[in-house]
Amino acid sequence: MWFIKTDPASFFRYFWNVAAGKQKNTPFKLTECDQKSFFRNGCAAYEFSLVCRGDLCIVDNDGSGEDGSLSALFLFPHLQKRLFHGKFPENKLIQLENTDMKDYSKVKALIITGVGLNCEKETAAAFESAGATPEQIHLNDLLNGRRKLDEFHILAFIGGFAFGDHLGSGTVFANRLKFRLSEDIHAFVKAGKLVIGICNGFQTLTRLGLAPALDGKYFEQQAALTHNDSGVFRDDWVTLRANEKSPCVFTRGIDLIRLPVRHGEGKFVADEDVIARIEKENLVALRYASADGTPAKGFPENPNGSIHDIAGICDPTGRIFGLMPHPEAFLSPFNAPDWQARKLEGTLPEWGEGKVIFDNAVRFAAENLL
Repeated sequence: MWFIKTDPASFFRYFWNVAAGKQKNTPFKLTECDQKSFFRNGCAAYEFSLVCRGDLCIVDNDGSGEDGSLSALFLFPHLQKRLFHGKFPENKLIQLENTDMKDYSKVKALIITGVGLNCEKETAAAFESAGATPEQIHLNDLLNGRRKLDEFHILAFIGGFAFGDHLGSGTVFANRLKFRLSEDIHAFVKAGKLVIGICNGFQTLTRLGLAPALDGKYFEQQAALTHNDSGVFRDDWVTLRANEKSPCVFTRGIDLIRLPVRHGEGKFVADEDVIARIEKENLVALRYASADGTPAKGFPENPNGSIHDIAGICDPTGRIFGLMPHPEAFLSPFNAPDWQARKLEGTLPEWGEGKVIFDNAVRFAAENLL
């Protein structure tokens, strides 16, 4: 068994380029091999499988030689007659004994569903893309004790219209949690686990008092999301700049990121003293910005009129994060409005920009909570 020290996207792109004959100056070789000769003549010397977790790919090839040589049959339909055979570059190859590999699939993410929420499938796909194991569980199953928060490492409050947004976005949902699950949520947070709230989930987080939670005052509301200055529901794409000084686990390594927004109540508001503390303690994780990364110049770059262009905040630990834009809605590069131009330019990436937020969360959980 071998580890390939590279990110999954680069690894698969490398395979793809070899298969397409685009990779030059490489020790890899491709030979033609149909399925009959594959089984009859053994033109693939060893069985081969690949699992990617976060920033590492595992090549499970127990029959390979000590030099790391291996063979593999492509399973892609249009490449089934091609056999991959070669040796990985030495600088990309290290043995299992020297690597502390975390199994990201052991990271369990809870996605609360029901009561008007509607982004569970996209959010589950986002955690799966990062290697975690997500479960979609109805709120009532948590309230009735059929399932417990302590089974999980990450808790996701997703987008939608919980309880029809009656009495204000996220209000009824937050109250239901506060009066029925506050002890479980407090234990979850105290255990150092992760919480993310997206759009309606961010609205719920603030009303529940999980963010910004200044002075560790959880379950005390200190901020809110209110009606957009435009007075209308906004469905658009925005550019965000991350705060490199923020303790936020989810935004580590991000500079600029594009994400879609779709909300009618996304304006971040709080008392002046709370805003001052949030700014001083670098709890603003993401701000709306211009396409070039300079500060937003009002609407539509800031789509809702949020104070100080605030798009996302975290609690002082950096483990609880809320944002109005939807990272789970940008997992595929084809979701972007400019994907056609980027494809023609040859700059279309393997993944959409929202994936990194989930990668960061799952990596943190694997390294600190397993």
